[in-house]
Amino acid sequence: MYHSLHFTSSVGGPWGYSQLSTSQRWQTYHWTYGMLNLWSANIHGGAGSPEICNSRGPALLGISAVHGGVSFALGFGGNNAFSQGDVIDVFENKKTTMQNLNDRMAIYLEKVHSLEKINNDLELKIRQFLDNKSSPKSQDYSAFYTTISDLHGKVLHAIRVNSSINLNISNARLTTDDFRVKFKNELNIRLSVGADVASLRKLRDELTLVRSDLEMNIKELRGDLDMLKNNHEEELLVLQAQKTKEKVNVEVNAKPHQDLSKGLDEFRQQYESIIAKNLGDVQLWFHITKHSETIGSHKTEITDLKSTLQNLEIALQSELSQKASLKATLEDTEAHYSTILARYQLQITSKEEVLAQLRAELESKKQDCMILLTMRTRLELEITEYRSLLDREAGSAVLCNWVPVSLKTVETVVEEVVERKVVSTTNKAVNKDSKKPPKQTEHKTS
Repeated sequence: MYHSLHFTSSVGGPWGYSQLSTSQRWQTYHWTYGMLNLWSANIHGGAGSPEICNSRGPALLGISAVHGGVSFALGFGGNNAFSQGDVIDVFENKKTTMQNLNDRMAIYLEKVHSLEKINNDLELKIRQFLDNKSSPKSQDYSAFYTTISDLHGKVLHAIRVNSSINLNISNARLTTDDFRVKFKNELNIRLSVGADVASLRKLRDELTLVRSDLEMNIKELRGDLDMLKNNHEEELLVLQAQKTKEKVNVEVNAKPHQDLSKGLDEFRQQYESIIAKNLGDVQLWFHITKHSETIGSHKTEITDLKSTLQNLEIALQSELSQKASLKATLEDTEAHYSTILARYQLQITSKEEVLAQLRAELESKKQDCMILLTMRTRLELEITEYRSLLDREAGSAVLCNWVPVSLKTVETVVEEVVERKVVSTTNKAVNKDSKKPPKQTEHKTS
């Protein structure tokens, strides 16, 4: 019974390992099982896939170059593994056999070194291709940076101009509101002053009517006084004429004589009451005039205070509007820089994600390199073991280039990896028959 381990790859690399991309990796492993009383080792090197097969038996060695590669086969078996018809050639002496084996081993090692060099070159080219594919060529954006900086400066200048224009517009609106408030206040003052003037004019008309009435009463009283004076003078003349007549008794049927002093007292009282009334009216008019002047001065003071209050209110409104504009400007500035900060934060996050991805890729490449080094070390150990076996069994070496007939079961495991995660796994098992050995001849020596 023997076991055969096959490593295959679609892209040739050292020891058959391949890496299609960082996001998708296909790995294929072939395991061969069979029944044969034979121990052999086959190493096929080339751009396709190197294969190693182990079995038990006497040493059989075959070296051939196929399609730019090297095929190296060692076989060890006993009498039960093959008959006399399977022997191709037997050397007469051990020295010639060892010399032949050493020459062929040297040729094999040269082929192996050349293939390693070719594989290293191919691996270097593949890495360069993957690096160029993963990281595209950087372009020169310096001219665009200059244009962007100029446009950025123009945008900032336009923003400043717009902010100054908005500030001027807000100031003009506030000034218009102030003038509107002043106009309304002045209109109210004018209406109140007009109402006061109308009331004063009405009072003046009333006082003029009262004065005209009083003047008419005075004229009437003066006429009555003149008439009384004339009547008194006539009565005095009559009395004087009566006194001049002596002993003249004149009896006149007339009305009873009235008391003049009593009538004068009545007239005096009546005129004194009228004079007192007129004096009270004049004093009232004087007080009203005086109080109206005081009221006018107080109204002037009130108007001044109102204008001062309006000016203070206008100043307060302007300060409040300036505060609101500054607050709006501060909010706009905070929003602008918060947007810029969020943009920088997103860039930092994306760069951190890219860095983490690169680290993960580096770790995967490191693991792949470790796997390759392990495989290389294992193969070197097997080659060393093969050399020791050749040195030990050099006396009974037989040249053979046939492949034993066996039933091979090839199991293919395909794993699709995306972003270091296994997406799908496919298993495929195929039964194959190895090639039949060619016709062999037996050579005997005496």
